[in-house]
Amino acid sequence: LGTRLRSVVADQPKVLAPVNDQPFLKYIIDKLFAQDFNHVVLSTGYLHEKIDEFIRAQYPGINISIVVEDEPLGTGGGIAHALKKCMNEEVLILNGDTFFNIDYAQFYHHHHHHQSSFSIALKHMKNFERYGTVVCDQHHRIIAFTEKKLMEEGCINAGAYIINRLEFLNYKWPEKFSMEKDFMEKFTKDISMYGFPYDEYFIDIGIPEDFARAQNDFKTLLK
Repeated sequence: LGTRLRSVVADQPKVLAPVNDQPFLKYIIDKLFAQDFNHVVLSTGYLHEKIDEFIRAQYPGINISIVVEDEPLGTGGGIAHALKKCMNEEVLILNGDTFFNIDYAQFYHHHHHHQSSFSIALKHMKNFERYGTVVCDQHHRIIAFTEKKLMEEGCINAGAYIINRLEFLNYKWPEKFSMEKDFMEKFTKDISMYGFPYDEYFIDIGIPEDFARAQNDFKTLLK
């Protein structure tokens, strides 16, 4: 649980933080199965027992696998660890503390149409400084990532990716590494990496203000 949200939610993983009386993770999983996914892999670490308990109670008999990081592996190491449980050539990856209400089939269509090796769903925002930005050319190919700073407008990484599993795992990754620094920023020019902006609802519950906003938003968002 991040320190930014600890003041609001304690003693449980961030993904189980209650939003409108439901664990945040439930919205993510329900959206996946509503869009015809048939296998979900959860990468867990601290307090993973509580996630396992939630899954067994809420989704008995459903094809959900849980992989545990015995120690933090970084965003990249955690993804590589979880991908070993996946079977498909292309895999959708989601951050556990963000929700982007996009059509995953449309995202996949854009990914496949551009013959992308790695795609990022982007959210266009105005007047922000909490996020870095993703810069694309006119064909949606990613050309740069910028650091966090005050921006009048720009596209941010919305925490949803499609990745070529075998291509990614073929690299000789260390056990611990950063998905953002060691893969995205380092390999921008070396692989076909694309970003696709969607004008849909996005929220990151990592700070108390947005966690509080989600309580109201989710009353009507998914109805």
